[in-house]
Amino acid sequence: MSTAITAAILALIVILPLVIRFKNRKRRCCKALLLIPVAANDELFERRVKACYWEEAFSDPLYAKDILLVTGDVSPNTYAAQRLAQEYATVHTVHISSLGDYLQRNYFKESKKTDS
Repeated sequence: MSTAITAAILALIVILPLVIRFKNRKRRCCKALLLIPVAANDELFERRVKACYWEEAFSDPLYAKDILLVTGDVSPNTYAAQRLAQEYATVHTVHISSLGDYLQRNYFKESKKTDS
């Protein structure tokens, strides 16, 4: 009898964290973003983006963020941002003037309501 109780307690200890993790996964509905502004005078821009990319690449895939490089004026860092977006899958570039449209199109789920 005590063996069955011990086995039940051990099964509960193993199964309970898995159930909690599964429920948390279902609750997470929105993708997180990491916004990095592209400034002309930022000498460490490329290193910062690569560090953020590798930090997210080795994090838990459930909580990994996309990296969004927000450009403004044309500078050498703007071209570096475009190159980094081509090199890494989770890095994207967008101009500041179209940031809202980009976010609406790619990250927000709109509920389409019909007028009746």
